[in-house]
Amino acid sequence: MLKFKSSGCIFLWALCGQIAVLSLAISGYIQQNRHIGILIGVLRK
Repeated sequence: MLKFKSSGCIFLWALCGQIAVLSLAISGYIQQNRHIGILIGVLRK
């Protein structure tokens, strides 16, 4: 049970790390491409 719990925490930590890196990459990409950022803003509405 303890082993499963620790592996689950590692999995969640890895997942959160991937999401954080992905969001940073996306935000940097949008800053480089403002028209894409505007397009995403329009699509969100």
